[in-house]
Amino acid sequence: MTSNLVSNAAKFTHLDDTIQISVVVAAGNARISVTDHGPGIPRSRRKDIFRKLSQITTAENHKLPGTGLGLHICKQLVELHGGTIGFDSVPNKQTVFYLTLPMAAS
Repeated sequence: MTSNLVSNAAKFTHLDDTIQISVVVAAGNARISVTDHGPGIPRSRRKDIFRKLSQITTAENHKLPGTGLGLHICKQLVELHGGTIGFDSVPNKQTVFYLTLPMAAS
């Protein structure tokens, strides 16, 4: 799941930029965030981001076309494990995808 988020970040960020990955553990959950500084997700397309076969293609983010399945599958897997997935995006500034998963009892 996380590898798909990192792959997407690499696909849509600028060549000379960095991708930030963070993990925070609190209250029995792990929250993993992946941040890029690419073109972002237009407000009008945010409702489609996890929809099967949905792709958001613009002149700025057409580097490597995908199938439109990655985020849909990620969402299904995260939810099957009792977690949540979401994102925040400020166009042309940054996009943060995050997932929260319950930690296994030790």
